[in-house]
Amino acid sequence: MFCPRNDNEEAEYWLPLRDRIRNLGGSIWTECGVLDGTALRKIHGTIDVLALPSVWPDFCPFVTLEAQALGTPVVLSDFPSQREMFTEDQSSAWFVAPNDVSAWANCLISVWQAKRRGELRAPTCRVPTIEEYAQRLLQTYQCARRPLQL
Repeated sequence: MFCPRNDNEEAEYWLPLRDRIRNLGGSIWTECGVLDGTALRKIHGTIDVLALPSVWPDFCPFVTLEAQALGTPVVLSDFPSQREMFTEDQSSAWFVAPNDVSAWANCLISVWQAKRRGELRAPTCRVPTIEEYAQRLLQTYQCARRPLQL
């Protein structure tokens, strides 16, 4: 499922990706535009685990925050910005090296097996508000700008 804005956001990237996915057996591509909270809850209610195989670090991972808030377990690229979202409870998140296709495949198989055993858990940690997350980022940048004390 892909939820682009209605203005063909980055169409040169997404259109070839859509064509590749449509050629995979058993794959479904759905374009749904921007979703409100009710629609997000409905979609997340059908997701066993959300896989986000990013290849670039996302410094404010909104999709991860949404998944946490809606109780959806996630498989994420192992970037610090993703990992810090789960400092309180890592039992509903799996972290995989970016670009390591076989590690991703093994992780997804492991998650599927955990689901079959009834061991897949929804996130239980409190999700920070956007304001709290922005404040945490600001504090991090302020610390980084301080002169190094030797």
